[in-house]
Amino acid sequence: MKTDCNVARDLMPLCIDDAASEESVNYLNDHLAQCDECKALFEDMKAAMPKRESGKSAQEQERFGQLAHMMKQ
Repeated sequence: MKTDCNVARDLMPLCIDDAASEESVNYLNDHLAQCDECKALFEDMKAAMPKRESGKSAQEQERFGQLAHMMKQ
């Protein structure tokens, strides 16, 4: 797998969670426009990951991070 894909896949959970910088979101969007494999993975990940709501407890945020890490593997 190319380095571009690895970076994009690392950014996916952060972008879904609205926790990525604007630069990271732009990087991911540019990559997804060129890579159908990552685009399909991103769509699947968005469907599987719950969107973080503001005001979540630290415990809920930690669990979300654990799930995101597991999905990345």
